[in-house]
Amino acid sequence: MEWQPIDTAPKDGREILVLNLFENISVAKWRPEVDEKSTSGNYGNYWQGVCCGWEAWCGGEELNLELDKLTFWMPLPELPQ
Repeated sequence: MEWQPIDTAPKDGREILVLNLFENISVAKWRPEVDEKSTSGNYGNYWQGVCCGWEAWCGGEELNLELDKLTFWMPLPELPQ
């Protein structure tokens, strides 16, 4: 699996990995009902944000998801056997 340009990302609701300009990686999926407004929040052990048609979440410390600055995507890896 290799990173691919964000404009080739699937927009069918499946979860993928996304990378932004600041090299932050998160899990995301396309949600066409999400408008240009950006919202994010801390939900205990993960951060979630929506912007520009994308919903994304990641674990750990505070992270600016910068969903309006996504650059690349890749499919989620297969689960271990």
